[in-house]
Amino acid sequence: FFAKPPSFSLSPQPQPSLLETMPSKACYVAALVASAMATGAQADNVYVMSEQGQSCASACGIIGRTCNTLGVSNISTDIFSQASDGKIVCNQTSKDGKWWAPDQPSYVSDPKDPNYGDCLGYNGLPDNQGSFCQAYEEAVQRVCQCGDDISTQKTFGTGYSGGVLDTREITLFAHKITPPEGSVGVMTHFWTTCSAEAMATAIFRYYVDGETEAGIEFTPSLAAGVGFDDPQAPWGTKWAGLGAGKDSGQAWFMNFKIPFGSSIRITAQHPTQTFGGFYFIARGMLTEKLSVFPGVPMPVTARMKLQKFSGPLKPLETLDVVNVPAGYEGIHFLSTLAVSNDGTGGLNFLEGCYHMY
Repeated sequence: FFAKPPSFSLSPQPQPSLLETMPSKACYVAALVASAMATGAQADNVYVMSEQGQSCASACGIIGRTCNTLGVSNISTDIFSQASDGKIVCNQTSKDGKWWAPDQPSYVSDPKDPNYGDCLGYNGLPDNQGSFCQAYEEAVQRVCQCGDDISTQKTFGTGYSGGVLDTREITLFAHKITPPEGSVGVMTHFWTTCSAEAMATAIFRYYVDGETEAGIEFTPSLAAGVGFDDPQAPWGTKWAGLGAGKDSGQAWFMNFKIPFGSSIRITAQHPTQTFGGFYFIARGMLTEKLSVFPGVPMPVTARMKLQKFSGPLKPLETLDVVNVPAGYEGIHFLSTLAVSNDGTGGLNFLEGCYHMY
């Protein structure tokens, strides 16, 4: 974590700085979230169109609202124009607009899809749509009914059960906050499980405060400090752990704090293939007192940063494990090294020394 001074002190102060996280060979540092829970301020329902392949939980969360679990019903094709501010006009429908999938009503926005341009599933919606907020389909934009304003709610999070992890980057959670002056949002908990094969290279990304390139990107094992498999599960500390081993999938958790000032978006992706049986949980909160360690407060402007290196090193080459920009102060929280060699030099590569400047 780091922030601009004057802030940081290792003795209790009203305002110190933040932490820095960084592994050396692959992705790193994590926490996860989705759609906010509990009820915030009452508000009129609004209709929005999701992005292509996005769930309604994420589409509503990114504007600081709940996804209405009652969903939309008794509607016509006019709802598509209303939700898109007139950008979508339904010139054609499939199956006479009859509902048949939990990601509907939706508009087929992928030109490669044979139903491109169709409006789907706006007639005969089921009465109970409580499980449909997390549904998504890669070729469509969903019509979403968003409810209460939850941007000032003190706790938020989500759970996701039996989903799919695939080669598309999928938004698992998006949330917007309007914190009181002097407060900040912070993600506090991440848990995920899938097969060991999937977890070995799955990529999770945190987009903080509107980032277009994720400032935090990691695989769960490296984020938890494990370089090459871990047959000793289950194990855990207050920071991270592995709840199951290879035979029954791998369940990683992290309790690293990921601060954000206005919005957070969390995604998942697998680099090569699709896996079923994907689960996750994420939790977050608003707080006026940001700290990583007891007795070491940080300013609410502090942010977690991930620095990583993946590639070969020459003999005796120096690697900057952490490099904090000039004008910033902070805490180096964790580093992970996952290193192997090509046989040259035997085990000499294990004799590297840390230097702190």
